[in-house]
Amino acid sequence: MVISAEVAGERLILHVRDNGPGIDPAEREKVQSRWAQGELGEGLRMGSGLGLAIVAQYARILGAQLSFQAGEDGRGLEVRLVFKASATAPTLTGAA
Repeated sequence: MVISAEVAGERLILHVRDNGPGIDPAEREKVQSRWAQGELGEGLRMGSGLGLAIVAQYARILGAQLSFQAGEDGRGLEVRLVFKASATAPTLTGAA
């Protein structure tokens, strides 16, 4: 797993990448619900189906945009959270 962050204008973008089985694009909405797993995850019989649901809930609470895409070379998954600076948030400067 690789976690990285970048500042782009007034946005902070958090990337989380893994090299697991990935999640089919048709299942990416479903896995944001509690106890839900993609077909490949269910086949592995690992996990509880809560991780991405928790991420999705906190993204909503914090006003962040959550997106999913295939990982590098089509392997794994990249989860991206985009946070926008607000009038009450500290100014983002530099690169993480």
